[in-house]
Amino acid sequence: MQIRQLEIFRAVMQAGSTSGAADSLNISQPAVSRMIKHTETVLAIKLFERVGGRLHATPEAHQLMEEIEPLFISLEGVRERIKDIQSGATGNLRIVATSNMASTVIAQGLSRFFDHREKFQISLHVKRWENVIEFVERGVADLGFVFSPKEIPSHSLNAQPVGMGRMVCVMPEDHPLASQTVIRPSDLRSHRFVKLETGSPLGSLIDKSFQQFEEDLPFTVETRYCQTACDLTQAISGVTIVDELTARRNRQYGLVIRRYIPQINLLAHVIFSKNRPVSIAMKKLISQVEASFLDYTMAGPPETP
Repeated sequence: MQIRQLEIFRAVMQAGSTSGAADSLNISQPAVSRMIKHTETVLAIKLFERVGGRLHATPEAHQLMEEIEPLFISLEGVRERIKDIQSGATGNLRIVATSNMASTVIAQGLSRFFDHREKFQISLHVKRWENVIEFVERGVADLGFVFSPKEIPSHSLNAQPVGMGRMVCVMPEDHPLASQTVIRPSDLRSHRFVKLETGSPLGSLIDKSFQQFEEDLPFTVETRYCQTACDLTQAISGVTIVDELTARRNRQYGLVIRRYIPQINLLAHVIFSKNRPVSIAMKKLISQVEASFLDYTMAGPPETP
């Protein structure tokens, strides 16, 4: 017996006629009749009889229907599961990201990702740049998202660009420097400066920009994370230099953004193992994060005059 034979038999039982079964299966009525006759021959069981011009199922047909119905219920479940797998609608992913990306483009990307994936589960860990690399290398995470001023180890990892950004200057809207459209290292001399930690990926880029202008600026507070730098900048009425994503997120809290020169460009990457296949769900999430970056780009420059 083949599944197709049972499927046609079931369709006739449900429709009560060969014509109804043919319509539901999108095949011809003669094809249904031939398959029913063939099934009766194979099983050596009379399944249907015509009484008064109408088709009636035999008691044996009803018994067979009871036996096969659980099979088709399971088969429908398998088909639905296959659709979910094809669309990446179910499953789970482990993500690790730096804080500036986790709270901005990844959060926005996840809001879109979950639109049609209510059964999906995401585990998101926020870590330092070095730990993001480590988590993906060790297989603790499926995907890692970072701004990549440093070289990413290539022997075991793939690094795919997902967007671009830059470093900008941030301060309270009533700060003296808020009247300027461009901020240079020399402009920061007489102000409280919240500096990203020396040795951190983004902090090192800022240090290099000071060296380029031959400036050695004392800082008021040094911190590792861009969001913390913004919080401190607000608290002490200072000024800081952070990535554009974090800066945009903090405009709602009364901070303004100004262009920083020398310009520090950033390239964001998604990182995944060379030794494990990339799933449909992983590809879907990556595309949503890319779309979120595009939204930031389309929004135009964040600076206000």
